[in-house]
Amino acid sequence: MTHSLLTAHQVAKRLGVTVRTVQRLAASGALPVAHKLPGQTGAFLFSPADVDDALRAKHGTTSEGQQP
Repeated sequence: MTHSLLTAHQVAKRLGVTVRTVQRLAASGALPVAHKLPGQTGAFLFSPADVDDALRAKHGTTSEGQQP
């Protein structure tokens, strides 16, 4: 099964943050980067599952949608 990867812009919309915040999260390791496009300024691409995990962490819920 293959998953589509998400751009920083798509991740920002899902998380309700700016693209720059997504870039900072990726740079700090708080949001895993699934793939980086070639070149010095190549875009980061993200796994939807990792983004969903970050969204749950932001809202303080478990994968079942409950408070820990």
